[in-house]
Amino acid sequence: MTKINPSVTRSKQMITQALIDLMGEKSYTKITITEIVTTAQIARKTFYRNFTSKDEVLAEYIEVLFKQYQNQLSHSSVFTIHEAVLTYFTFWQKHRVFIQLLIQNNLAHLVLEAYEKYLPIIDKIHQHSDLAQSDYYDYSIAFSAGGFWWLLCTWIRKGAVESPKEMADYYVRMCC
Repeated sequence: MTKINPSVTRSKQMITQALIDLMGEKSYTKITITEIVTTAQIARKTFYRNFTSKDEVLAEYIEVLFKQYQNQLSHSSVFTIHEAVLTYFTFWQKHRVFIQLLIQNNLAHLVLEAYEKYLPIIDKIHQHSDLAQSDYYDYSIAFSAGGFWWLLCTWIRKGAVESPKEMADYYVRMCC
């Protein structure tokens, strides 16, 4: 097992937070690596030791978020559709500023792409779908990924006024 270097973890977190902070101030396309390292208060070589680009910073952060979400689902004692959707909205509510920034910068597709990767993993862990044995499984994953993602985006765009429980109740009434 590979040991995790706390210094590397801290550097990556500082870089990620700097990028997110800068995205709150200006367009993603206008953010430079120099601005990221200045905001993070790290050396440029530290950035390049950990990442090759700002796109890679976002990709890794999205990966971290999905692993956290997957872990949160794994610790659920009762796995029902309602519980899964409630966990989903509760989790993403904590990260809604990040999602808003992605939407504002036309980068929402990055999370949607991660859905396609993680939904089959989550589905298999929880054995939620009988479609896993079907020829239509890929279509089911694509449909679920798009539906969940756009429901989340709409909720966030409208200010996330409804509680995660209200959204889970709505989803179950609408889809089940």
